[in-house]
Amino acid sequence: MSKENKILKFLVSEKADVNETERSIVHYASTKDIDRDNEIILPEGIDLVNYQKNPQVLWNHMSWSSAITTIGKSLWQKTDAKGLLCKTEFAPTSLGNECFELYKGGFLTSWSIGFLAKEWSDSDNGVRTFTKTEMLEYSAVTIPANPEAISLNFIKGLKSDEMREAFAGKYLLESVDKEISELKSLVANAKSESNPDIEAIVKAYLEKELADKFKSIKSELKSVKSDVGKLKIASIASEVLG
Repeated sequence: MSKENKILKFLVSEKADVNETERSIVHYASTKDIDRDNEIILPEGIDLVNYQKNPQVLWNHMSWSSAITTIGKSLWQKTDAKGLLCKTEFAPTSLGNECFELYKGGFLTSWSIGFLAKEWSDSDNGVRTFTKTEMLEYSAVTIPANPEAISLNFIKGLKSDEMREAFAGKYLLESVDKEISELKSLVANAKSESNPDIEAIVKAYLEKELADKFKSIKSELKSVKSDVGKLKIASIASEVLG
């Protein structure tokens, strides 16, 4: 594992302590329990110095998105025997308001920290313990970190345009990117056979697959009124088929 890779750790916690006047909640962003990756983050080893200079709270780690996905700010962070305890104040935006209501109602209960691993140790039973880390940010997240677990109906049911935009971009188009990568590999393998007939068959098949796939994706994006999916099937097909 590279020490410079950003690592994400998801936590499903108990219902947060809500302050409706402040529009804030107190919650754990991380605990030192063994997670589903068989790893532990020691709270006393979390470096918060750089994070505290710009303590933003994001939606689903989407700092790279063209849309504004900051949902609030972290008022304070404390490490205790259990983990990293934080107080989040939600921004007065449609995205921030929706997240606050979802957490207040117990519909969202998950958080995730993004961090750099500095030092760690591995035990004989296969458990990796991160002894020193630097937190980069923490995010409000849905329970599943798997794109396949997010349904179109769920996206349509979200109230704010920002949240629908974020989900449409992350989960719908991310799956397309993965398929494009797989298709490129398939075409490259066909070309390596130096058989014009095989290449022609593969191209014809992929052209149909791409057209059907992107027609479906464009329809889904249109149904959630998202602008992130302004895809050009012809140019993407050209890139894939080379």
